[in-house]
Amino acid sequence: MIRNLTTAVLSTITAVLLLAGPGLAKTPTKTVDILNQVQIAGKMLQPGMYQVELNTAMATPTLEFYRHSRKIAQTPVKLVASQGRNSQTEVRYSTANNQDVITEIQFKGARQRILLQNPS
Repeated sequence: MIRNLTTAVLSTITAVLLLAGPGLAKTPTKTVDILNQVQIAGKMLQPGMYQVELNTAMATPTLEFYRHSRKIAQTPVKLVASQGRNSQTEVRYSTANNQDVITEIQFKGARQRILLQNPS
């Protein structure tokens, strides 16, 4: 009886962990304010507020951009350690082919910089 109960409890815990596993590899959603029209992974993002989520479940981490709960773009990223905690949220841009491209995002309080690789 105790063995059956133990087996049932372990099976339930295993099932919960397997179902929750993919969600554990994502960071909490953060909000960024994109000031100019930018290109992310070949898609144009209009100025405005976006929710971003860092997904480290894959071999190459990705950053996913959402607007109104809908995924707009996804791009591979490289995570680089910061020397300390970032003092503010910062979005850095560069210009390529007369188009602004986000190259880096730093979130306030984080200890890493997110470098966007922006495949076309």
